[in-house]
This record gives sequence, C-alpha cells and structure tokens, in this order.
Amino acid sequence: MSVVVPARDQAEHVEAALLSLTRQLDDPRELEVVVVDDGSVDGTGDLVEAMSGRFARLELVRNDMPTGVANARNAGLALARGRHVAFLDPDDWFARGHLQHLSDALERLGVDFVRCDHVRDLHGTRSVRAVPEHRRGLVLDPREGIGPAHLTTPVDYPFVPFGLYDARLHDEGLLGFVAGLHTAEDRAWIWRMHLHARTWAVVDGLGAFYRRGTPTSLTRVLDRRQLDVVHAYREIFLLVRRDPAHAQHWAKAVRQLLAMACHHLARFEEARLEADLLGDASDAHAHSLLADELRDGVDVTLAIAPPEVVGPTLRDLSPRRRALLLGDPADPTPGLAPARTPSTSRSPR
Repeated sequence: MSVVVPARDQAEHVEAALLSLTRQLDDPRELEVVVVDDGSVDGTGDLVEAMSGRFARLELVRNDMPTGVANARNAGLALARGRHVAFLDPDDWFARGHLQHLSDALERLGVDFVRCDHVRDLHGTRSVRAVPEHRRGLVLDPREGIGPAHLTTPVDYPFVPFGLYDARLHDEGLLGFVAGLHTAEDRAWIWRMHLHARTWAVVDGLGAFYRRGTPTSLTRVLDRRQLDVVHAYREIFLLVRRDPAHAQHWAKAVRQLLAMACHHLARFEEARLEADLLGDASDAHAHSLLADELRDGVDVTLAIAPPEVVGPTLRDLSPRRRALLLGDPADPTPGLAPARTPSTSRSPR
C-alpha cells in the first residue's frame, strides 16, 4: 500500500499524522509513504525526514516553491508503487488499523475503490460526517452516486483521504487531480471517479479523523485560490458534456457550481464589509474584485451547460443567493420562482 501525503507548512501536525501511519497494517513492511513537501518554510520537510526510520519505505519530495495541493498529490502518485493507494492530509490522522480495514474490504468486495465515514474534530469537539449512501458493504455502481440533483449524494462527499483506491485507477487516468488547482481539486476528482470507475463500496467504521479549523487549512483561506472552483467546475462540465448519459447529470453539476459560488461570494462579501468597518478601503476593494471575477467565471462556465437546465436551477435559488450571484445586495428578480426548502440527504444517516 502507498500513502500519499501532500504537506505545506504543517510542522505543527505532520508528526502526529505520520505517527498514525505507523499503526496501520498487519505487516508494516507493506506500507510505503510518499510525502511531498510543497515549498514549506517552517521545517515540515525536516520533521518528515527525521521520522523516516519509523517506516520500511518513506520517500520525501521537496518542492522549492509551492505548486498547490493538486500538483503535490500528483507528484506523490507518480512515485507510488503500492497496489492500493491512500491519501492523508498532514493535519489529519487515522486510527490504528484503519487502512488495514479498508484494504481487507477492497480485496473482499473486489471493487475499484471504497469510501468511509469520518470524524470531524473542531478544536476538540468531534462529530461524525457520513458518506451519503446508506448501502454498506455492498458492490455499487459509481454512477448511482451522482444524482438526483436535489439530494445530497456521494459526489457531494469529495473528501479524498476518506477512502482507499486500487492503483489501476491511476493507470487508467482516474486517480489524478486537475493540475494547478490549489482548492476544489477534489470536486473534479470525485466526479471523474463516479463517472468512469466500474465499482465502489462504502465501508463502515470510524477510523479517519479530519482536523477542521486549523490556520493553514485551505478551507480558511480567502484569496485568489478560491477562484479555482471555476476551473474545477469547468472540468466537471466538460466531463458531463462528453458523457453519454449527460442529460442525467447536468442538473446536479449546475446546482453544485451555484452552491459553491454562493458560498465563496458570501465569504467575500463578509470580508468586504469587515474591511469597510475597519476603514481598509484597499482590502474591501480587493475582495470586491475577487467576487466580480468569480461571478464572471461562473457565467462563462454556465455557458457550457444546457440553458434549459441553467434557467430552472437559477430560479430555484433563494433571493439571497440570487443577489450574491448578481452582485446586488437586494434581490432584483422578485418574479422568479421561490426557493425550495433545504434538501435532505438520501442517506438516513
């Protein structure tokens, strides 16, 4: 088994993450760890190197300059030699035997990949986040994990580290990430997996831990890197357009893009208002420009999708979300259809 760990400025957590990997397999000699130090300036690479004696095989790649999480994962994948491939982010960790449990399931079920629930740790407060699929321990069709658009489905659970993958998926061009993306790299990845892999399964067990809210987490940054969502969804829209069953998937893809865009636009707006209150006109203007650039990117990407899908999906948005997309603090389209009540997961969990 190979575990790919992309790391940038993770000196605070990387030792704990790697330590968790020493307790994964029945035979530790079967584990290969590939760490890509993506331009760290806090000594992350030195800490990794100091732990190399704990593993039968640990390979450390050092990038002089940051290249982004997608490129870092791709660099690790290029070096991975295991028959099974896992990913671990350096601020997360696995419980003892977690990867062995997933590997046994992958072998027993004979599927291309397995996915699992995880525990979210927010400053010590823990909660369970489940794969939105109630069928457990069964061989499933990945395409069934895409729709319908109004429900939370497995393509809404893009967390890369919470699963295990047959290495042949990489040979087939499915396991890699869109080059150059710093954020949203997992979105196109999960769509490609569900569109083109043959089989998958969901495995019970709570052995994966996601550390939420760390200062270096990409979910907390608020700069140009968040615009990568446009590039990610352009890739998704192109994947859907080329698919023979594209008519079944457009609504889901469009709905996801609009939800992601509104999330980031709301954050940009909040940052702009805060900068205004602090009298920082330059920062307020910068966030306004980022919001406008995101809106322009969304417009261009939506042009790939069929208008008969885009129109009704836009009309389903709440007034607040429509205002965010149009850059108007008031809802300028009162005649549009009212938003639906929030959707629920298809999973009873």
